[in-house]
Amino acid sequence: MILRRSVILALGTMPLLAGDVFSQTAIKARHVGLLSAGAPFDDKHPLVTGLTAGFSKRGYVVGSSLLFERRAAQAHPDRLPQLVDDLKSQAELIITNSNAAARVVKDRSNVPVVAITGADLVATGLIDNLARPGGNITGVGEVAVELSAKRLEVLKDTFPSLRKIAMLWNADDLGMTLRYRSAEGAARALGLEIQRLACVSLRILLSRLPRWHATVPMPS
Repeated sequence: MILRRSVILALGTMPLLAGDVFSQTAIKARHVGLLSAGAPFDDKHPLVTGLTAGFSKRGYVVGSSLLFERRAAQAHPDRLPQLVDDLKSQAELIITNSNAAARVVKDRSNVPVVAITGADLVATGLIDNLARPGGNITGVGEVAVELSAKRLEVLKDTFPSLRKIAMLWNADDLGMTLRYRSAEGAARALGLEIQRLACVSLRILLSRLPRWHATVPMPS
């Protein structure tokens, strides 16, 4: 539900960025790119259902006056540049829920981008500031960096005997790395021992999970 609301909110910011990209008087179908750094967005994904609801309120019919062009990197970030090059030749707008994907679009295309991520859009360099994003990107971010530290405080309060904690994140994603750094500082302040579980691919994650699981005991 939160993502659905974020999608509708992001749609409200689009006219500020894209101007008359989606003129209601146009007859031809409009093409919107949906770019995923992971698995493809199916029709039941919250991003797609939220977009469908939001565009419907503006008079568009998905599959008729509005077509989704879907691309997915399947957890292979090296595929993103080619996917972006493919999308920018077809889509008038690209929407993504990945900080890494938004970065690639920004670097390789002038197509308007709506980024709906858990990252701080300013801290990751995607936009100049919240009041005037600049460039071709707008969207919705979160205060995930601050929340990462707070979540550790709650975890420590819930499990007072907690002494060691493992932190797993995608080291290639700046948004996730910023959240890790915030959580790392909070963990040290709370006297917690940290095990860094940085990963850059699903293959590496799956290969390391058994060893990591054996070295990080669950709190009782």
